[in-house]
Amino acid sequence: MLKTTEQLIERALDGVELATDISHCDHSSKELRRVLFDLAEDGAWSEYEGNGYFEDVHISEMSDREIARILIRDYANA
Repeated sequence: MLKTTEQLIERALDGVELATDISHCDHSSKELRRVLFDLAEDGAWSEYEGNGYFEDVHISEMSDREIARILIRDYANA
């Protein structure tokens, strides 16, 4: 069964909060991106190049679903 974007965001943010000390205020696209930046700035991914770029792709070019799947892969399934 396919998950909605909102369900993926919720699962991703809740997974990160359980696995780290990074909390979130709500289950929104803005919070999803803030959490991704917090993790990246803390050194969570070698792919992070700084200034919002992950392997030559800017975060503004990434979909919420893509970001949520990355966070779920790395934090919610642990």
